[in-house]
Amino acid sequence: HPMSKMKQPCNQQLAKEVPTKERTLYHPLLTYPTISIKHQLKLLYSQPGFKASCRKWVNRNINDNYLADIYNDKDFFTSKHADTHLELMINLDWFSSFQNSIYSTGAIYAVICNLPCELRFKPQNIITLALLPGPKE
Repeated sequence: HPMSKMKQPCNQQLAKEVPTKERTLYHPLLTYPTISIKHQLKLLYSQPGFKASCRKWVNRNINDNYLADIYNDKDFFTSKHADTHLELMINLDWFSSFQNSIYSTGAIYAVICNLPCELRFKPQNIITLALLPGPKE
């Protein structure tokens, strides 16, 4: 709950105790939830125009005098597989999950560098890799 006074322990078992000769081990009852990257890519490619947007780099204008974005680098997409491979940029951002709380959450996500800059960070084009609790949570 976003309000501190309303937060209550869930009183749910999170791990199973497994006794060994040396000590007790704790195995989580739930595994870390993630969404398959393959599944997320299928969803991205099902968007109208997504595939064409990933090919816009072929006809981009390049100014040799400055580099404003990795997309503008003439050498960035020179691999012999550039037509079939996606270039991913991995990011980690922290944000406050609730307005009235100092609880923070981290998001590890990937964006596709093949997309033009104006499309790259739109929520529908982001691949979620993981969500992390804050360092003190």
